Amino acid sequence: MKKIFLALIILVVTVSCNKGGEEKKLQNLINEKISKDLNAIGTMSAKYEAVFAHYEHKTIGFDELFIQKALYSVIYGFDIADAKINVKIGDDGAKILIVKLPAPHEIKEARNRRTLGIDKRFENYYPTDDNGKKINVSKALDRIIQKQVDKHQKQHIKQARKMTKQYFQALADSYGLKLKYTMQ
Repeated sequence: MKKIFLALIILVVTVSCNKGGEEKKLQNLINEKISKDLNAIGTMSAKYEAVFAHYEHKTIGFDELFIQKALYSVIYGFDIADAKINVKIGDDGAKILIVKLPAPHEIKEARNRRTLGIDKRFENYYPTDDNGKKINVSKALDRIIQKQVDKHQKQHIKQARKMTKQYFQALADSYGLKLKYTMQ
């Protein structure tokens, strides 16, 4: 009887050690893959184009014309440091990838603007308001873009959510894991 009891204890300890080793191995593989894919995980880049146009009619001489175009890149996603990603092997032997992510949002630090071109009739001309004060074209372009971002942000965040889940589903499938996924 003592030998059977001892054999059961050894079996339980061996299975537990093997399970822990396999969990750790899978966790390391998942961490390595995520590290390689870090730029693509949960991020979506949206491109917006803005055009600022200013026309000033002159009664004498040529009319003034100023057009500036800019391309904005806005990134939606989450900080991977806030993610909790773990591999667990259940008592029944089921291998599970547990993913808990924060809600995606615009990553303000990643917003980028690139001037596509400035067209003006006279090289020294800069647009002015009705009081003769120079217009801050950069701020005007930012306002134009912000209107577009406000209009489309929900759709882009929804798409970022969908893409993130697809990534983790594909990751789980490639390692034979069941996905348990939550995103705030």
